[in-house]
Amino acid sequence: MGKAINNSAAKKILFPLIILFFLVTISAQELPNFQDKYANDFAHLFTDNEVQQLRTLLYEVEQNTTAEVVVVTINTTSPLAPSQYRTELFNYWKIGKEDKDNGLLILYALSENRIEVETGYGLEGILPDSKLGRMLDEFYVPYRDQGNVTLGIILFTQEVSKVIEQNKDEVISGQEGGNLDSSDSWVIYFVIFVIIILTLFAVLGKLRSKQAKKKPEKKERSIFAKIVNIAFWITLVLFVVIGFNIFLIILLIILFILKAFLFPVSGAAGPHHWNRGFGSGSSFSSGGGGFGGGGFGGGMSGGGGVGR
Repeated sequence: MGKAINNSAAKKILFPLIILFFLVTISAQELPNFQDKYANDFAHLFTDNEVQQLRTLLYEVEQNTTAEVVVVTINTTSPLAPSQYRTELFNYWKIGKEDKDNGLLILYALSENRIEVETGYGLEGILPDSKLGRMLDEFYVPYRDQGNVTLGIILFTQEVSKVIEQNKDEVISGQEGGNLDSSDSWVIYFVIFVIIILTLFAVLGKLRSKQAKKKPEKKERSIFAKIVNIAFWITLVLFVVIGFNIFLIILLIILFILKAFLFPVSGAAGPHHWNRGFGSGSSFSSGGGGFGGGGFGGGMSGGGGVGR
């Protein structure tokens, strides 16, 4: 009987974790690896001369200002939303210098006929969302409406490069950044996560202790328990729709732990069944990499973004 209960409890714990791991793996596979540091025409929209023009322009921008600007075309962002895809790709490729976070991604999705721009904190001061929106309206949208998307992308990229060059002193010094580097950010996220988990364990431990002193007969699930269960599955659906998102993952883990305490397996003796601990043998990492003499510096999105 004890083995049957333990097997049932193990299945109850492992099933949501297997689903979560499967979804994380699929989401990570949706993003392509870069083939070039400055222009990646996966949708094959540009001519060879246009691609070379973009690469030359953006190489000079990096040499003169240290800013990393990347142009990417893809066939579709599905199953992710365009704005979510641009952020995930920006972080996956780690665009921008790590100490300045001065990357900028210009992404065009063919099926959605949409352009998305993502900036790191280091460029947000000179290229805020409002200014990028006006630049898109002036240099990209008219040509898109005329059916000449490639020219619109090139003209917009040239204008962005001009603004960065005009403010190269600020970009080089990193004065417009002022953000924590990515490693410090992850340390903060981890500390916050640990504090939340410890607090939950403390609160739930007290609740279970109080329940243990009451009559042992089976009780109906509380309204709070039902809300937690509904929230878990809603968050899981959002994760499927939106894609890889660290905050959704943290929320899923927290809700899963709440479910484990609020929905114990029938016949379990009490909280000590959970004291064996929850282990996590996987970690989420993004591989920007580099090629030969260089690659992306490891910037992280957070500055802003805009699309048309």
